Amino acid sequence: FGNLAPGAYELTWSAVEGWVRPWPHTVAVEVGEEPAMISGEYRENVPSTVVLEGDADAAGAAWTLRGSEGLVLQGVGTAVLADVDAGRYEITWSAPAGWLNTGPTRQAGTVFGDELTFSAGFVVDVDLPAGFEYVPAGTFSMGSPADEWGRQSDEDAHEVTLTNDYMIAAREVTALSYANLAAWALDQGHARWDSLFLNPDTTFFTVDSFTVRMDTIVTLFDNLGSGRVPLLHPTLGNLTVRTVVDSLATAVPSQPATGMNWFGAAAYCDWLNLQGGLALAYDHDTWLPTGADPYAVEGYRLPTEAEWEYAARAGETDAFSSGPVVNPICDDPNLQLVGWHCDGAMHDVARKLPSGWGLYDMHGNAWEWCADGWDTYPEGPVTDPYVMRLDAQELTRATRWEQAPPADLNLAAKVLPSAAIVRGGSALDFAMMCRSANRGGYDAFWAHGRLGFRPVRTLPPEEGR
Repeated sequence: FGNLAPGAYELTWSAVEGWVRPWPHTVAVEVGEEPAMISGEYRENVPSTVVLEGDADAAGAAWTLRGSEGLVLQGVGTAVLADVDAGRYEITWSAPAGWLNTGPTRQAGTVFGDELTFSAGFVVDVDLPAGFEYVPAGTFSMGSPADEWGRQSDEDAHEVTLTNDYMIAAREVTALSYANLAAWALDQGHARWDSLFLNPDTTFFTVDSFTVRMDTIVTLFDNLGSGRVPLLHPTLGNLTVRTVVDSLATAVPSQPATGMNWFGAAAYCDWLNLQGGLALAYDHDTWLPTGADPYAVEGYRLPTEAEWEYAARAGETDAFSSGPVVNPICDDPNLQLVGWHCDGAMHDVARKLPSGWGLYDMHGNAWEWCADGWDTYPEGPVTDPYVMRLDAQELTRATRWEQAPPADLNLAAKVLPSAAIVRGGSALDFAMMCRSANRGGYDAFWAHGRLGFRPVRTLPPEEGR
């Protein structure tokens, strides 16, 4: 099409009787000065077989099978579907009452004249605290394949085994939840108000319509360690300091809490532990895990990068838990099902569909702090990986806020010794930044207006499966 003006186009492969058209049927095309190459193969439609292997122990596991040309079939348990059209099929498994999915709830494959098999896997449900979902130990491919749209150079695919079952918050911690638990921590003496004591010549900020000097601002500090560690930036998130009534306030109570730095997220986990009578997850002088590594911690903590990606994938291998990347920029139809992206603002949590493992907003809405620092991935298989940040003590200097904020979330900031990994993308980002494999990073001392978190907790062997 030599007469096309530069711009974005869509190409749709037409249906031809007796043939299977290329998948996806519609592809996005960006036309520039150089020619754009698009290819697709029509294949003969020959009778084929699809086998659905339900879990014999989980009687009543339901499935929905969809064909690429609009076929929809539903059933329960094991089935053999003979003499169906060739082409692409997608199945969704639903766990029966009292059971949880251990494999992908959505599977896809193609068949041309032979046999395509889909298998389900379930475990007995685990009794967990409200708001948490069970994640089974397992092995998965962390990172992205070379042909995944939007992949970055630090996403080399490698095999990761997580040896512990764990639970993860189904939703990002909301602004109201953070404010309420912070009020409890202040009352118990686990946190305190303190002034930043910055250089008088630092930037002026506007707070509640008043222009004030940064060194006069009071904010939330940790009170469980010997250092002066601020937990919350007074202007960068959706939590407002109200020292008069000894609390935090927010105008968006159901949105992800933002404005806390890495330490503010870790402190929240330890407030949960203290409230529940559990041991601290972090040494509040070094901010390292109290166990041999995060996996050995008894209580609530931030997820490791591997735990986060494993949970985000929910047993799937595509870029999103809902399917592959179709448009790496905006309006990706698969991402739109489960995550906010290319939007002007964040939204209340859990307004999109959950993943097959019951998790909301793992893609988009708010970035999420992880436990690790950044490093290149190993070349071979690894078990329970964790990358300790290189200068945890240096990060606790309150004078860090005299400096300019770091580069944005997904850029060079992640490779700095002071960086902690952030995952998931946000409502303001392109679709490719919300992929399960995408790795962001941010200075652990700083906060960001679209960066939140969710806690995890390792399950003792008797509570897992």
